[in-house]
Amino acid sequence: MKKRLWCCHHQPFFSEGSLRALDESPSYPMKEGTDSHDIHCSQDEVEYLIQEIIQWKSVGKSYIERPWVTLSYAQSVDGNIAVPGRRTHLSCLQSTIFTHQLRACHEYILVGIGTVITDNPQLTVRYGVDSKLQLSSQRTTTPIPVILDSSLKIPMESSLVLRENTVSRPLLFTSEAAYDSEKRKEIEKYGIQVFSCPLSTSHRGLCLEYIFRRLLWHHHLQNNDYQKPCPSVLVEGGAQIIRSLVLQPSLIDLLVLTVCPLFLVDGLPSTHYPHNAVQQTKFQWKQATLVGNDMILVGVFDHEKPKT
Repeated sequence: MKKRLWCCHHQPFFSEGSLRALDESPSYPMKEGTDSHDIHCSQDEVEYLIQEIIQWKSVGKSYIERPWVTLSYAQSVDGNIAVPGRRTHLSCLQSTIFTHQLRACHEYILVGIGTVITDNPQLTVRYGVDSKLQLSSQRTTTPIPVILDSSLKIPMESSLVLRENTVSRPLLFTSEAAYDSEKRKEIEKYGIQVFSCPLSTSHRGLCLEYIFRRLLWHHHLQNNDYQKPCPSVLVEGGAQIIRSLVLQPSLIDLLVLTVCPLFLVDGLPSTHYPHNAVQQTKFQWKQATLVGNDMILVGVFDHEKPKT
């Protein structure tokens, strides 16, 4: 018997066999019966949210000594982000457009190797600038992908390796042990920059603080201007990176959480911590907006400004 996922009205939402990711196709199909006026209203909501986020970034980036970091992901009502080992797309059309516009507001977009292997994402800005679904801002910038891959497991046939030359080549951070392998040389043939990174001393995986500071250096070097404002990084997952960031709240500036109206029974949770992890991570909610069928919640982490 196939396992079924259930929406909040206790009706079958979709079967396990119908799970798919947005990146499987070049366009997102409109649901039957969707009214163009509803899409237009959602565009206004999306545009307002994007403008608010740009404003919060402009204030925060004036004093931090690392990139501005936005943590963004979608989850079910019961706090799960995916079916383990399966490509899973939870968001509706309108909130997907918002996510792509959010990407366009950042210089870098960061994911873990688990996301690359399971979802094979493109990490480009493809929605919200279509002739039928165009936002007034017309932001079309695609951020530079950043991949965290401590063991160099990235498939050479993945979309991020074989992406077109018209978009920026990815940056890849790996462990010091894997950096000297033959796989690194093979990856670099595709124009991907590979950086050696120390492991974290406080949690599983690579050191995020080191990575963010390295991205700050990369941004200034790429623009040949060390006086430019700090860049911004959009972190989209997966689960291990989300958990690592939440356990280091000083590295997060903004949380953008999309809650989708469904239960994902036996799904992969975003907030499953070690039993010995006792820590409160606090922030302030700033915005709650219904976009399409999804609720988008925006929270700001207030960090003390350095003393002058």
